Amino acid sequence: MSDPNFRKLDLTIIARDWPSGDDLRQRLGSLYDTELLTSVEQYKLVTPAHTALVDITIAKVEQISQMSKRHSGQVIAFYGAPNVNAVLPFLCIRGVNALFLEGEKLSIIHKGLLALRRGELFFPRSITGLLVDRVKLDAEHSAEALSRLSKKEQEILKTLSMGMTNNDIAREMNLSFHTVKTHVYNIYKKLNINNRSEATRIAQSIFM
Repeated sequence: MSDPNFRKLDLTIIARDWPSGDDLRQRLGSLYDTELLTSVEQYKLVTPAHTALVDITIAKVEQISQMSKRHSGQVIAFYGAPNVNAVLPFLCIRGVNALFLEGEKLSIIHKGLLALRRGELFFPRSITGLLVDRVKLDAEHSAEALSRLSKKEQEILKTLSMGMTNNDIAREMNLSFHTVKTHVYNIYKKLNINNRSEATRIAQSIFM
């Protein structure tokens, strides 16, 4: 690992807990300038690194979306994924450029981080078919979704792509909390979805 490009990469590791994160930091520390955090929320308090390596088991779509918007040019890589399906809800977020599966060899992580430094993507080959299917599904779903929603519901769906809460939406659109909650419920029903993460993913596929 004598490639000088390795040393140029500053890296923030966001781990589930300190012991596991510190173990990974020590393994990567001789090759990268690393910083360790134990929650995505803590990232607001630090100077953003070129790359954030995030334990996918603690990541939420809304948090990663906000993180990407706050830091233009941020590169986000996930690690610890039990399978490639785990990353699919995040793929519409700008900057999500890599996935390392659970138990991935350190040599593969090194290879992937260097690829990110060159501006490339780094995903398991098995994700290709899933991505094609997801793009087709989202494109079809997006067109149908807009046709089902009222103008006000479309406006509220757009706010979901920004990771806004019901309280945020109520303040932004000068509506009561109850009215927003009703609109969000109707959006779920019309789109045949069950939670905010699904609504956010659809909203991002349409509006971002």
